Amino acid sequence: MDREQHITPPNPKDEVLRKIGRNLLIFQQIEGLLEISSKSFEMMREERNRLVHHFLPYWQPDSPENLLQASDYPGHSIESVSLDHN
Repeated sequence: MDREQHITPPNPKDEVLRKIGRNLLIFQQIEGLLEISSKSFEMMREERNRLVHHFLPYWQPDSPENLLQASDYPGHSIESVSLDHN
């Protein structure tokens, strides 16, 4: 006798439950990715707001003292944003 003759077709109920379980795992993975993306987006939005509301209003390119002080700020901001996305 062939091996194929002993294999019974899958029960439709079991097949549906298997597919539901697989889809639930996929949805959980997507949900996790969306949560990570949402947190990253929120951090970038907060950093942008800090730049716009706290840094740019005081930007004075004619003042050497303020330029030295300002030169530290963007480097820190860019580094903190890029580290969060690696």
